[in-house]
Amino acid sequence: MPAGSAPSWRMESDRVGGLARRLRLTTAARRAIVRGGFITLNYHHADRAGLAAHLAYLSARFKLVPLEESLEPVATRAHGRPRVAITFDDGYRDVYADALPVAETWRAPIAVFVVTRFVGTDNQFWWDRLQAAAAGTHRRSIDLAGHTHLLEGAAARARFCATVSRCVRTLPSPEAATLLERVIAELVDSAVPSTSSAPGAQLLDWPQLRDMCARGVCVGSHTETHPVLSRLRPTEARAELERSRETLATHLGTPPEFLAYPHGQPADVGQEVVALTRAAGYRAAFSTVSRPGPAKQDADRYFLPRTPADTREPINVLALRVSGLWPLVAWLRRYFAGG
Repeated sequence: MPAGSAPSWRMESDRVGGLARRLRLTTAARRAIVRGGFITLNYHHADRAGLAAHLAYLSARFKLVPLEESLEPVATRAHGRPRVAITFDDGYRDVYADALPVAETWRAPIAVFVVTRFVGTDNQFWWDRLQAAAAGTHRRSIDLAGHTHLLEGAAARARFCATVSRCVRTLPSPEAATLLERVIAELVDSAVPSTSSAPGAQLLDWPQLRDMCARGVCVGSHTETHPVLSRLRPTEARAELERSRETLATHLGTPPEFLAYPHGQPADVGQEVVALTRAAGYRAAFSTVSRPGPAKQDADRYFLPRTPADTREPINVLALRVSGLWPLVAWLRRYFAGG
């Protein structure tokens, strides 16, 4: 999950959802479900009430299925009920504490993609550290890349975190790490001490993952350290893919079949990384590219699409996402807003 994406994404979803209601597209979204289609939803965090509401909506319209069914040939399910698979990226502890009990109640298979070097540690992802530092800072502004960024108010801080995230994704790994540590140090230097750690940033440990496996959860790789793979040298990218797979096999007894690319956009992956993923022994890999509507999954199985989702979003937003109308409404909002 890119830094600052949760606050900015939430504000965007509220705006787009509001426009959809005004245009009376929510009802259309609930009807626009393609028979035989397949959607893979991509969550990160979970809260019980939100996930229960999502699963109630989805189970009434889709068949909730294991992730491996995304690889079935289209012909075997062309006329069946549309299907949805549920995935969680990064391996936050709330997937075990909150998502798993709700999923079991609804008999919904889930998959979780973990960053192996972070499992069972007190470490936090850089975007969680950045968000916590920005939320707690007393600074009113900060300089970055030749520009002064205001930090007064939640919206301004979310925009700043999103800007840092974009910078990080375009820099080689050593430069990105240096930039992040400098920015976080400047923010923390004036931060409120009690906000030095991000709420909800605790990660899964190995006993929890073994219990999840025993309870039917699919555990996949999200690499070893969550880098932008396309920014690494081929030997480094290969090590990220292979070592994470080996670590999961050591701790869980079997190597993972599936990989979720960190960040997951085409520029974050590239054809060379796709080839390395195939060579590392993964059966399939998932992107964060969302295709309009329930995809029939005839794409390259090493760059399969996923639709973003957030358990904090209301049902009308989820309906837009799974129907494929979300990109249209988002475009209309930008158009009427002047770009």
